Amino acid sequence: MYIKRTEDSALLSRLNQSLHEWHVNLHPELFFPYDQPSTQVYFENKLADDCHMFFIAVEDEEPLGYVWLELRKEKGNDFKRPSHYGYIYQIVVKEQHQGQGIGAFLMKEAEYVARDYGADRLELDYLAQNYIAEAFYKKIGYESKRVTVHKEL
Repeated sequence: MYIKRTEDSALLSRLNQSLHEWHVNLHPELFFPYDQPSTQVYFENKLADDCHMFFIAVEDEEPLGYVWLELRKEKGNDFKRPSHYGYIYQIVVKEQHQGQGIGAFLMKEAEYVARDYGADRLELDYLAQNYIAEAFYKKIGYESKRVTVHKEL
């Protein structure tokens, strides 16, 4: 298995389907149903921005999943220091390939790339009900720094 950078919006859209449908099932009030053409256009727009990078795991020429990394630079202000970090928007591994270390391999690649670009950390978020993600991130060394809550009005 190897990791490579991709700019294939159609591939990313297809790989995204299972994750997006999971989000829709969990929170239909927040997410539109999966639509391949609009999802592909969305990825095309993100790929046009040099701050967004997508890496896929491939084995025997079959794409197994991807990680989406954004490099962020924030100016400091009177309260907060300047910051340069990577943000993980999504990580997806095909269901039949989960539990084989592919997600950890993808995250390690994102860490290497972010570090090479001068980032001092990676950040990400996930839905509170995603206990699988919580366990995965904890296993590979991530820890909570902020908790977000909301209240319906």
